[in-house]
Amino acid sequence: MAFTPVRSWAAEQLFFDFGPLSRSIPMASLEYFAETGEVDAALAPYFRKLTPAQQADLKTALTTTKPADVVTVSQFFYDPMGARSLDFMGNVIQTDGFLNGGKALRSALIASAANGEISLLSVHPTRQNRTVPVVLFVPENLAAAPSSLSVVVVSHGLGSSPNDFLEAGVIASYGFVVALPDHHGPGC
Repeated sequence: MAFTPVRSWAAEQLFFDFGPLSRSIPMASLEYFAETGEVDAALAPYFRKLTPAQQADLKTALTTTKPADVVTVSQFFYDPMGARSLDFMGNVIQTDGFLNGGKALRSALIASAANGEISLLSVHPTRQNRTVPVVLFVPENLAAAPSSLSVVVVSHGLGSSPNDFLEAGVIASYGFVVALPDHHGPGC
């Protein structure tokens, strides 16, 4: 067992899928617009269709924060009604693999609420060059392993830690690499 620092990144692009049409918007462009009110080249095609009042409303929506309790937010989005809402939204806001983004949205919303308040942009905080400790299990005899190994990531839930899953070494004995990231604390 070894502790290995691993870099992680939050969403760099916001992907929208409307049937045959797929679009992505760089998060940096939305953040720049929210801070300055200026529209860069990446946002310009979308903003041509918005009136000045709609643009002002979007800026307000991006920058407005609301108090949020992480437990309440978590309970709501794990409740069947909240999960259905996320599933619906996840059909439009997808992961970069064009999969339903509902679970990624839930994770981002809960992480954002851990700071005590939530906003649309706080759901996608920039986390480049952030170190996350990871407990890593690898097969015992790497020399005998195939050239590529499958990786299993076990993400602990609220109130838990990687130490609760140390039996994951058994999975590694079957030829898998097992990663147990420790993502405790606000904004993790």
